[in-house]
Amino acid sequence: MDEAVGIARTEFASDSPQTAACLNNAASLLLKLGRGAEAEARAREGLEIRQRTLPADNPSIGSSQLVLGRILVAAGRAAEAEPILRAAIERWGAIFPPTSSPMAEIQGVLGECLLDQGKLDEATPLLEGSDDSVRKNSRASATDRREAIERLIRLAEACKDPSRAAALRADLAQLDPPR
Repeated sequence: MDEAVGIARTEFASDSPQTAACLNNAASLLLKLGRGAEAEARAREGLEIRQRTLPADNPSIGSSQLVLGRILVAAGRAAEAEPILRAAIERWGAIFPPTSSPMAEIQGVLGECLLDQGKLDEATPLLEGSDDSVRKNSRASATDRREAIERLIRLAEACKDPSRAAALRADLAQLDPPR
């Protein structure tokens, strides 16, 4: 990853949108590898570059906000992630249809963020909307579907609805095993 970021900095420029994209991709991969602090540093740098070099309404800024927000939620810093994710959903909401894949993704992450803070009334429509969009999307991956169901299970548990949680667990068991 360091090599890829280094190549981007050399081939483009340290503060180019292409370098920012590389930083965001590295941040996402680092998060999956459990290297949250490194992921956060890369995501913050990528977001800063995009905010400085792209027009304010550019959807790539929303992508960077989503990556950083996801990292902060995973780190247990939902309150810090919330304004970042709200800015991303506002930016993308002006560009993408409400049931699009990008909106489903950001709704799911913001819903999870709100769920982590106990804001169930706000989290519920976001998580249910995200799940509905993922289910209707024929190109959604099993991972996307799994994440949406897992969030709904957490929501059902937080709402003290064990029968719904059990039904969702049964749905989850029907998916392909995780890879």
